[in-house]
Amino acid sequence: MQNTARKWLCAAMALTVVACGDDEGTNPTNPGFAVTLSSQTLSVEQGASAPITATIARTGSFSGTVTLLAEAVPTGLTATFSPSQVTSAVTTATLTVAAASTLAPGTYNFTIRGQAAGLTDQTFSATVTVTARPAVAVALVPPTATVIQGGNTSYVANITRANFTGAVTVAVTGAPTGVTTTVTPNANAYTVAVGVATSTAPGTYQLVTTATGTGVTAAVANFALIVTAAPASISLTAAPDTVTLTTGNVETTINIARTSFAGAVTLAATGVPTGITATITTSPTTTNSAVVGFSATTAIAPGNYPVIITGSGTGISNKTVTVVIRVPAPAAVVISAVPDSLNFNASGTVSTRINIARTNFTGAVTLAATGVPAGVTASFTTSPTTSDSARLNFASGLTAPVPGAYTVTVTASGTGITNSTTQVRLIVPAAVGVSLTPTPSSLTIAQGGMSTTTLAIARSAFTGAVAFSATAPTGVTVTFNPNNTTTNTTTATVSVSGSAALGAGVINITATGTGIVDATVQIPITVTAATAGNITYTFCGNAGNIPVWLAVQDGSGSWTVVTGVNSGSNKTFSFTITNNGGVAWVTLDSNGDPMLNISYGVLSEIQGQASAQCQPATTGGKSLTGSVSGLGMTQLASINLGGSVAAANFAQTGFSLMNVQQGPLDLLASRISASAGGTVADKVILRRAQNFTDGAVIPVLAFASEGETPMTFTATVTGVASGETVNGTNSLVTPTTTAVLSVVVAGASTFSFAALPASALMTNDFHLLSGIASQTMGSVVTTRLSSFVFKGGADQTLALGPQLSTVTVSTAATAPYARLRAQFAKQTEYSKLVAFQWSQAAMTTRSGTILATDQYLGSTSTVDLAIPDFSALSGWMNSWAPVTGTSVTYGVTASGWTFTGGGFGNPLVAGTTIKTGLVSGLSFTP
Repeated sequence: MQNTARKWLCAAMALTVVACGDDEGTNPTNPGFAVTLSSQTLSVEQGASAPITATIARTGSFSGTVTLLAEAVPTGLTATFSPSQVTSAVTTATLTVAAASTLAPGTYNFTIRGQAAGLTDQTFSATVTVTARPAVAVALVPPTATVIQGGNTSYVANITRANFTGAVTVAVTGAPTGVTTTVTPNANAYTVAVGVATSTAPGTYQLVTTATGTGVTAAVANFALIVTAAPASISLTAAPDTVTLTTGNVETTINIARTSFAGAVTLAATGVPTGITATITTSPTTTNSAVVGFSATTAIAPGNYPVIITGSGTGISNKTVTVVIRVPAPAAVVISAVPDSLNFNASGTVSTRINIARTNFTGAVTLAATGVPAGVTASFTTSPTTSDSARLNFASGLTAPVPGAYTVTVTASGTGITNSTTQVRLIVPAAVGVSLTPTPSSLTIAQGGMSTTTLAIARSAFTGAVAFSATAPTGVTVTFNPNNTTTNTTTATVSVSGSAALGAGVINITATGTGIVDATVQIPITVTAATAGNITYTFCGNAGNIPVWLAVQDGSGSWTVVTGVNSGSNKTFSFTITNNGGVAWVTLDSNGDPMLNISYGVLSEIQGQASAQCQPATTGGKSLTGSVSGLGMTQLASINLGGSVAAANFAQTGFSLMNVQQGPLDLLASRISASAGGTVADKVILRRAQNFTDGAVIPVLAFASEGETPMTFTATVTGVASGETVNGTNSLVTPTTTAVLSVVVAGASTFSFAALPASALMTNDFHLLSGIASQTMGSVVTTRLSSFVFKGGADQTLALGPQLSTVTVSTAATAPYARLRAQFAKQTEYSKLVAFQWSQAAMTTRSGTILATDQYLGSTSTVDLAIPDFSALSGWMNSWAPVTGTSVTYGVTASGWTFTGGGFGNPLVAGTTIKTGLVSGLSFTP
């Protein structure tokens, strides 16, 4: 029983070595020993060691030495006991387990054996866990690069980690002179920027990239940097790059930076403006700089002039640098008086401000006043002055001044500048009376012409009526509106007869009134020769119809400004064109928005346009009222009298016509029934030569009893392309009025139209029937029209012409204004008259039209319509033309006729077919 229990105890002890003898005697405890470890687990890092304590427990009578051994230890592991023989006086030993650095991480087993003399060996298995040692590795992408001198490159150092989470530092060493490196981290990717100086010698260099971290072995990788020689080249800089040239000579230094080039560099200057010479000190030169001198040989207009300096040499590319020569405006001052007319009060003082506009001059300006009347003193607040203004004060002197109008001349002078003068009109009124100031103060009028001046009436203690009279040279008459007035202004109209003597004269105007001394003023007048020419344009109507500027071109010569002659509300321009040419004029509407009109034609065509130019006023005309009868609930009435249009319906039969022109006009009224597809008149009233007084009531328009029933016919439009929308109209046209009788909206290619019988029409009456096909593609609309002129009526076929040639809209020039241009190929069907229209809406709406006839264009195959450059012509304003950077809408139209003729004012006769092609652009930005 005792032996059985001892064997069970030995087997049950884990990680314990027990040596037991077979005690068959009666001794209760046999000699033996047991070995235990201080820890059940053991972990060792690659390349390291770890200790563990082994304890020997002896039993019974055993007190001898125990030998400890490690057996079956795997390769890469070592297990050593110290001491390996544990004597009787010792109870512990140290087991040291070491792992080679190359041993793979994992779990390893070996055997521990205990031996003692006379006792059975005791063994058990030991388990060791080997863990990975912390480490980092570095890989370069790319590992090599080729860079020329003065260039740069980069590579990425990618860091991989093993059992390590600490910070990693990447450094680069081994860079040669002139090579710089910059490391930029991003997680485990470190970008290394490499810069190579132009002085770095060509060759292959190893840049050592080292990754380090606490507790890990540094990782190293080499980057091969191959430096190649830079190609031979130069670069130029100017110091300074802007020089100011007034008189004498100015210089700039051209610096030459060389790369792998030591040869001669030749310098040359181009773009030197006329009147300036450029001198280069040394060229060719092998140095690194040269001096360029500029001198003026004649007077140079102020401005900035760019000069290009080019450097060239054998085996290198040319290089340039720009030097700007700034020629400033000469030093000058210009003075002006605000106000330039003063009423002198003898009991006090009056003053005006003298403005001093300076150009490249900051020195002192001395002001002086001459022509001051006796009894008045003049003084300046500051003179000399370096400011931009001074006040001129007039005060009473020792004696009272004689009443009258005096011209005081103010002169400004200074060192190095030309004197500048301005005049101040000083009016010394009578104790009670008036004085006169004309604007303008002088007149130039051609024989047969007229002009006006406005007389400002300055009153002194007088409120009564003032009457006017005038004496003038023979052939010159003066009228006043109003005369005998209590207001403060009147207008003097000066008319010059065709036989008036040429030259200068004086108009004396006298103002009289009860109880006052007569006031007089002189207005110089110059009579010039009457303008002669084979063309005369007369413009009439409201101000918006009268050109503010007009110029002509004889043939292809220069444009010349023509001065018009005023006659009442009309203005006449006379000039000569030999065979063909152009006419351009500008009108301003009530908002001041300009419209530029340009017409090109042969002599007879321009004469025809001139004869038809004068149009009656369209505003400020008569106002009329009237009413209609005979309308059904769904019917409408359209009333047209000389272009003034009104409408009425079943519920509102009254109408008003506004701004009706003066003179006899045809009245056209039509009764129409509207539908989704358009309108067709079923009754037409035509009253001839109606001339009502302002405010009159037009007799009732009775469609039931007075209306003419029009005939109805069918129009067929042929040649319609896929995607085009067809519209149609038919109008009744008389010499004074046009009224639409039929409108077809988005209809089919066949539609109905209304027309009056030929018996109802006079010689110059006709119908104008049009078929219209249009299509929108992006921002461009293309339209084709086929129109037929006829009397009476019949079914009609309207054959469309071809699509208009591709139109190119561009900018011929952007300075001094946007010169819009339209170009397209001429087509036989559309060759009689071409037009280019534009409109540009910004703060100001600018619009215009260019017309040209077939006879003017001649045999050319391409139409080219562009706004000319008028900037050098007197009176022209660049603001009248389109500006750059703002969108323009445009339209290009070309028309043709089936009979010989065409051009401006071509009469439309029955049997005429007109084909027209149009292209409209919604957006073009010059």
